[in-house]
Formats: sequence, C-alpha cells, structure tokens
Amino acid sequence: MSDEKYQPIACSDYDIYEIAIMRHEKLDLHWLDDRGIEHHQEVTPVNLKISCAAEYLVVELRHGDKSSLSDIRLDKIIKAT
Repeated sequence: MSDEKYQPIACSDYDIYEIAIMRHEKLDLHWLDDRGIEHHQEVTPVNLKISCAAEYLVVELRHGDKSSLSDIRLDKIIKAT
C-alpha cells in the first residue's frame, strides 16, 4: 500500500465503479501501482473498500486461465471505460 496521502476522487467517478459492480460489467482500466508503474487491463470490479484512510476498488484480474483479486487505490486510477 502506498504511503502517499490519499487524494479523494470525484463522486461521478465513484459512481462509475459502483454501477459497474452492481451490473457485473468489466472495465478497461489504466492505473498506477504502488511503485508508480502503469498498468492497463480489462478487470471485473468486485467491491469498494476503505483501508488506511484510502479508498480502493477490489478487482478480479485474469491471468490466462487463472484469476486473482487485487486492490487498486482509487486516486491511482488514470482512466476507466
């Protein structure tokens, strides 16, 4: 988890994540990880959570025929469509 202070996101962006979770829709997501490395992947949003004073999107990431859950800090998401 990043030590950087969390920057709240726009409510409209938060709504996009909530709706995608409710509708079980995939998102084309661009984000930065804790090391500042940019990622781009289609993900399935599962939940939203708060941890250590930051908000996260819990996503299912596919790796071939396997999948795993990952937490992406909302203020590190560059683009979601």
